[in-house]
Amino acid sequence: MLRSPTKGVVEAKQAGQKLHRDRRSNLQSLFPGSPVMVRNYHGEDRWIPGAILQKLVPVTYSVDIGKGRMVKRHIDQL
Repeated sequence: MLRSPTKGVVEAKQAGQKLHRDRRSNLQSLFPGSPVMVRNYHGEDRWIPGAILQKLVPVTYSVDIGKGRMVKRHIDQL
């Protein structure tokens, strides 16, 4: 009885998180052929140019980085 009800607090926080995610996801949609900068984990350059090949799942894309090379990257790495 001394503890405050947590269900309402949790539901309110989850609603806020969903609202934030929904707002952000509407702005981030890439289409095949869209030019992007891709996070590079090999070599000296941290970011390299590429082009979207296809959307694999809602937040992961297949990207052509040239010379017949393809990488999969999360939207945060584009």
